[in-house]
Amino acid sequence: MRKILGLVASAACALALAVVGSGSANAGTEAVLGTWACSVPAGRTYTRVQSQLGVCSPTGFANSYYIETPVSGLWACTVPSGFSYSRVQSQLNVCSTSGFANSYLLESPRGGVWMCNVPYGYTYSRVQSQLNVCSTSGFANSYLVETPRSGLWACSVPAGFTYSRVQSQLNVCSTSGFANSYLLV
Repeated sequence: MRKILGLVASAACALALAVVGSGSANAGTEAVLGTWACSVPAGRTYTRVQSQLGVCSPTGFANSYYIETPVSGLWACTVPSGFSYSRVQSQLNVCSTSGFANSYLLESPRGGVWMCNVPYGYTYSRVQSQLNVCSTSGFANSYLVETPRSGLWACSVPAGFTYSRVQSQLNVCSTSGFANSYLLV
């Protein structure tokens, strides 16, 4: 039995090396993008995970990840640094090998987009509570993300800005009543 497992592990490693080695000789991290790998490089994400025998571990089962370059509109299993997300969904055996796990619809930080959080350096001009958009188990807030600029009425004052006026508005910057908006300068 050990000899059979050893042969299976050797064949799987050879196949994995052949697949990774099929890219250009000096591709660097590009050789692992859009392919299965045993770990997720910094700045990348993955869209699927599977547990395989003898591929990422010579002695048993271990996870393999389908590595992708993060871009807006990609459903991913993690939200990499520098990105936000606009939707979340729970899926069976996509981002987890043992049941349900969340997938996130990635968004590059930019103004004029509804997102589930406000990326660093941005602000928001509206908030709304939505069912099963930013949470898989009920209501959660979505924010209309804005690039900070003078003359914008914003719900928060980002670093490097101040404000010249403030007004209290109903259901604009809060989902449950009145909250302040600030005229950025």
